[in-house]
Amino acid sequence: MKLRIKSNPIVIKSGYQLLDHFILSEESWLSNYYSPLEKELATLKKDLSKDEETKEVVQSYKDEIELYKRFKDYFGYGFYVARKVN
Repeated sequence: MKLRIKSNPIVIKSGYQLLDHFILSEESWLSNYYSPLEKELATLKKDLSKDEETKEVVQSYKDEIELYKRFKDYFGYGFYVARKVN
């Protein structure tokens, strides 16, 4: 995923000066977020298997993880560091 940095109109129109940016890496998503989340979801699903609302929440997270794995080349998260212009 490419992140537009040089002239982000939303940041500029909002009265900020763009200082830096970064894109959250695939490794961060998979190793640090989704893999641990999958383990927790499996435990939660077993512990609360009779609670319909919990099952729906667990399934929505599982769907999100699957979507990320399938389409990670097409989207991501970019973080901007900006300062309010006087």
